[in-house]
Amino acid sequence: MAIALKVEPGKPFVYYSGSAWDEGVGGPCTRGEWDRYTLSAPVDFRVPTDRR
Repeated sequence: MAIALKVEPGKPFVYYSGSAWDEGVGGPCTRGEWDRYTLSAPVDFRVPTDRR
């Protein structure tokens, strides 16, 4: 998969990604389950203060 984006110099660039494996245990196994899982997750774009 390839993704092309326009990024502006001097401005932060942040991206989020996720994945699921159909043979995983206890997680989403189908596209529908993954969609429901991600849509129900809280969205928080704040910068973490605890950077380890």
